Amino acid sequence: MTLVAVVLALGFAAPRARASKPVARTLTGCVIDGAFFSIDGRATYRIATAAEIDLKPLEGKAVKLRGLLSPGDRFVLAADARPEVTQQVCPSSSLRLIKGEQVISLRVEATKAADAGDQTRAMELIAQAMKLLSPVDCDTLTDHAYVLVMGGDMLAAGRDVTLIKTRKCFVARRMNPLLLQDLGNLLAKKGNRALALKVLQVALKECDGKWCRPDIQKDLAATRSAP
Repeated sequence: MTLVAVVLALGFAAPRARASKPVARTLTGCVIDGAFFSIDGRATYRIATAAEIDLKPLEGKAVKLRGLLSPGDRFVLAADARPEVTQQVCPSSSLRLIKGEQVISLRVEATKAADAGDQTRAMELIAQAMKLLSPVDCDTLTDHAYVLVMGGDMLAAGRDVTLIKTRKCFVARRMNPLLLQDLGNLLAKKGNRALALKVLQVALKECDGKWCRPDIQKDLAATRSAP
């Protein structure tokens, strides 16, 4: 996974508290795996809550907290406040945002391991990423295919490509065209020209501007003209 592709996968974080002193905030989010995650639009932040906030009874629930937020995302409840459960079950959209960060981390480590020749470790990590969210994200499926190709399993990678091309996986807005471009170029390098063309065509379709289109078009042309 290229550095630019990683940046796109992580997205752009919403602004956090930058003041040197605590600021009054009401945070909404979910308690997952013993931690409170604040949800702000399409961004999520793990909040370091004070010891007096007992998160155990709130596990898996949507919660609102009112208090003081300090730099470093440290949070203390207001003196007259208590955690407020807004939903008994964390909404699936919020859960996907929270788990999504874990998925991206696993995907990055998986592709790094594959590039380093540690295929066993790469498959372990990408399998973990595949299991965290259902339905699986298309970008996760792209990295899964990348790891498979690095291991020489073109048949399984082809099945992933079919799911990606037909969008039988989760897409929030669009697929990451640079991940698809990396996969297409890897397939071309490995000699699977037909599958490479399919992937690069999807990459071009998912590209939404000049920042990615010229390079993908160039790779498509090179793959088409390859002997």
